[in-house]
Amino acid sequence: MRYLKYRSKAAARTRSQEIWEAHLGRPVEPGATTRHFYDYVESKTSFGGSYLLVHDEGTHLTEAEKTNLEEEEWSHSDFQAWMEKYIPLNP
Repeated sequence: MRYLKYRSKAAARTRSQEIWEAHLGRPVEPGATTRHFYDYVESKTSFGGSYLLVHDEGTHLTEAEKTNLEEEEWSHSDFQAWMEKYIPLNP
C-alpha cells in the first residue's frame, strides 16, 4: 500500500471518483454501488486533509502523482502518524 496526501479534506475522495470515472469512460451513475477507484481516508476534523490509499502501481495516476508516491512525506509512517492525530481511536 502506498499513500497520496492531500491538504483538502475532500480532495482524496474527489480524486478517487475522478479516476473511477476515467476508468469507466463516463460519470458515475447516481445509484451506483462503486463510486471510487481507490480507498481514501478523511480527517475527522475540519482540517488535516485526506489520504488516497493506492493499492497498485498507480496505473491510473498522473505522472506527478506517481512521483509523489515515492516521496518520504507520504510514507507509511507518515500516514500512521496522521491517523493517530486526525483519526483517533479513542477521541
